[in-house]
Amino acid sequence: MAQVSENIAQTIGLPFEIISVSNPDARMGICEVYNSRIDKAKYDLLCFMHEDLLIKTKDWGKVVHSYFQADEQLV
Repeated sequence: MAQVSENIAQTIGLPFEIISVSNPDARMGICEVYNSRIDKAKYDLLCFMHEDLLIKTKDWGKVVHSYFQADEQLV
């Protein structure tokens, strides 16, 4: 978890928060895991990802945010 957190911090380019969930026994399905954390988010734009991710694009958060700003039909 620390590696992906550091990677996000170095690349996202926007204020963010990480709401992590440990589900090693797969007691919940992935949709249930995601839905169980939505109410805890303080930002409007949510990005669900796994801990084995490595992001190489600088300011990728700004890029994603710009798509939502440009098209109000994206929800």
